[in-house]
Amino acid sequence: MIICPYCGASVDDRAEFCPLCFTTLQADRQHRRRNQPAPYGDQAQAYNGDLQGQYPNQPVQYVGQPQQPAVWQSNPDPYGRPLSYDTPPAPVYAPPPPPAGFDRAYHARDDLARTDPTLAKEQKRARQPLPRWLSISLITSLLLCLAALASVMLMYADLRGMHDKKVQEYRSTVNAHPLPGNYLPIIENYAQQYNLRPAFVAAIILNESSFHETAESRVGARGLMQVMEKTGSWVADRIGITNYSFDKLWDPDTNVRFGCWYLNYLSKMFDGDPVLVTSAYHAGQGNVSVWLRNPDYSDDGIHIELDRIPTSDTKAYATRVMRDYAIYDALYYHAYNGGDTAILDPDADSADPG
Repeated sequence: MIICPYCGASVDDRAEFCPLCFTTLQADRQHRRRNQPAPYGDQAQAYNGDLQGQYPNQPVQYVGQPQQPAVWQSNPDPYGRPLSYDTPPAPVYAPPPPPAGFDRAYHARDDLARTDPTLAKEQKRARQPLPRWLSISLITSLLLCLAALASVMLMYADLRGMHDKKVQEYRSTVNAHPLPGNYLPIIENYAQQYNLRPAFVAAIILNESSFHETAESRVGARGLMQVMEKTGSWVADRIGITNYSFDKLWDPDTNVRFGCWYLNYLSKMFDGDPVLVTSAYHAGQGNVSVWLRNPDYSDDGIHIELDRIPTSDTKAYATRVMRDYAIYDALYYHAYNGGDTAILDPDADSADPG
């Protein structure tokens, strides 16, 4: 019997494989045969008479050496040989322990493959590297997938950035174009009464007073729509208001009423042209009438383009009012702007990538 060096099981000396771990034992047995020492040691050249060392306490005489008492060796021979005297036991071949994670079953399959051609062929096929074209295809597919993923991530980042920019611009536009709720009923009431667009009236108020009802200019204009004292008295006479005083223009209702009436008057005079109405509200109707008669400013005597308004302050004022008129209409009324061109809240947009 021998001891399996891997699992420690007792195995018949003639067995080729360990029945417990399937480890081959043939190579181990051949190794032991090659390294097995002589039965009585390397120094045993001849003996004086019959070998009597088979029995304990019997002297053994080596040729050419003085007689020495025999010493009993208490270590049993692991290969079943008779015990000897003075000769140390033969070294036992012990292969190094298997490394961590050693698969004995896989080791046994390797041993079986040496005698089984079919299993050897299968193992050879399994250990062969992938064909070059298949390796290139797999690497190319992986690179394409990574490129597609990177493209999707970049596209999402761009969409997210565009949406954030749109939200920021929307909030900035809303903050720059307020429409206070306490003035909104007054504006819409008198705009409807005098056939005006509420967005146009709101743009005039924004550029005149920024919705401060106590605003007063350096030339004496008062209130939300900055009505002059002479203009207020003239409007009061035209609409039949008695006991009028200039201090009544501090009242938002009175101020917006007078301003809307005057805008309606200018609209009738200039055929509803918002550029001419805005210019006349700022520079006076007399100046606008003079500009219309000048071919340098008007080609047809009816309209004047924004960039051809002669005075820079009136030109800048009219440009701001036209811009804010369009923004107010897009934000709150959509009278001239449809759903595709109106300034809508981006948070309600279904195209939000987030």
